[in-house]
Amino acid sequence: MNLKVLINTRGDIIHQFIQIEIAINCIISAHFLGKVSPNFVVDVLNNEMSSFGFKKTVLKQILDDKKFGKEFQYLEDLNRIRNIFGHASMELMNDVKVDDPNADIWLSNPKKIGDKVDPTEKSKTFYKTYLTVYKWLIDIGRERGVPFP
Repeated sequence: MNLKVLINTRGDIIHQFIQIEIAINCIISAHFLGKVSPNFVVDVLNNEMSSFGFKKTVLKQILDDKKFGKEFQYLEDLNRIRNIFGHASMELMNDVKVDDPNADIWLSNPKKIGDKVDPTEKSKTFYKTYLTVYKWLIDIGRERGVPFP
């Protein structure tokens, strides 16, 4: 993947993951307050202390994590991929300059020193899994009265 494509893919994956977090925030708000409260979402769930892991744990408490075990695993997979795209440094795989359109850039896994990650493969996995998880969250939210568009 060349630099221009990598930069766009990183931004897109982070954007898509934000959509997942917004859906989770709305489900949590609706569960505890009976509606989606922008103040609750902004002041509590978007607070820097409310990590994705915290929100996922709350969602597991709201839902039956045994019934939705596969979906929660997909959600965790998306989070791992998002973290790679959000935090990994770049590794130039061929002997050209990084901004050359023919550059083959991979990512260094931020959790495993020396582990190189093919961003093309990881992005394909992300997009395939994203559709399943996002639809699941939207369906769960609508069942609980969240007015998703």
